[in-house]
Amino acid sequence: MAEKRLKEMLNGASVFVRCAILMAITTIVVAGVLSVESRRQINNLAAQSVIDEAAKTIAIDAADLEKPIRFKAAAKIEEVAEQAMASAGENGRGVVIMNAAGEVLAAAGDDGTLRSDLTAFAADALNAQATMRERGGLWIAQPVATGAEGVVIGVVARAWSADAALASAGREANFLLAFAAILFIAMTTATLWLLRRMLGRPLETLSKAVDRVARSDYETEIELTDRRDELGQIAAHLTDLVRRLSEARGAEDARRRDMEAQQAVVEHLTQALDELAKGALTHEIAIAFPEDYEALRRNYNRAAESLRAALIDVSHGASDILTNAEQVAGASDDLAQRTEAQAATLQESVAALEQLSGSVGRVADHAQAADKSVSETRETVEQNNSMMEAAVASMG
Repeated sequence: MAEKRLKEMLNGASVFVRCAILMAITTIVVAGVLSVESRRQINNLAAQSVIDEAAKTIAIDAADLEKPIRFKAAAKIEEVAEQAMASAGENGRGVVIMNAAGEVLAAAGDDGTLRSDLTAFAADALNAQATMRERGGLWIAQPVATGAEGVVIGVVARAWSADAALASAGREANFLLAFAAILFIAMTTATLWLLRRMLGRPLETLSKAVDRVARSDYETEIELTDRRDELGQIAAHLTDLVRRLSEARGAEDARRRDMEAQQAVVEHLTQALDELAKGALTHEIAIAFPEDYEALRRNYNRAAESLRAALIDVSHGASDILTNAEQVAGASDDLAQRTEAQAATLQESVAALEQLSGSVGRVADHAQAADKSVSETRETVEQNNSMMEAAVASMG
């Protein structure tokens, strides 16, 4: 559920807020890990410091106890035990000093159980005649030797506690943690302020620029183009986009003007053609067309003028045809009258021809008779000619 609410919050937040939240979470996680690790290191160092102190002081105590144990100076032995507890301070829990026979010469510490356990621990070291450590080095038993041969004459055992050191280290760690928290808040505030200047404001500027472009504002200059980072690249790309969109809008405006001009041309041509269809041959397009369509206007006017001239010629030709038709009609009337007169003359000619035909027939009869007479005469002549030729021949 928490993860879902976090996603919803991030989805509704700006990039700047997301980056700030991510940076804060990352910083907190890193700071938490470092704090835990530093606290562990501090505790280890605190405990190790107690252990190191115990190792150093046990050797000193063993050296200081050599003569008192050898000469059985009980007061001095008690003094050394008290000094050991005093020098350990809050870290000291108990001291046990024994001689070679295992007798306890001095003991210090408020916890009776601890002193009993520490005495047993000292006895083990005495029996082993060697230094022994337990509980992480906080319990140390050191044999007390004397002479060049190192004869063991006793043992000193001490118990330390790192609780006070750890508490002190904890207080220091808490102080450091508080200081780190204050420093974290200060650095986070400064970082957010810087992020606001370096990222938030530029992103707002780019967002406003994109909004202006979305509202077809291609005139306002895009800022941040002088930056050399990714935001500058975005601003440069946005500037290039605005330039292309401006060119596209200019081309679209040009196409729209062309369409408007074309529409006006179509309207004028439609009106002119309607007038022409109504017979208004004198109508011409007087309004000048755009340069690309001016030739169309001139061609129409020239075509209308040619059509008007052709119709005028047709009208003149029709008038001439009418005049010629009237002349032909008059000539036809004259011809009809002459034809009637010629018909009457023809009838008279026919009658005359009939009379002439009769006369010709009689002449033909006479001609036949004359031809017959001539034939007879020719035969007579020929007979006479034969007779003369015979006469001449007989005379010769």
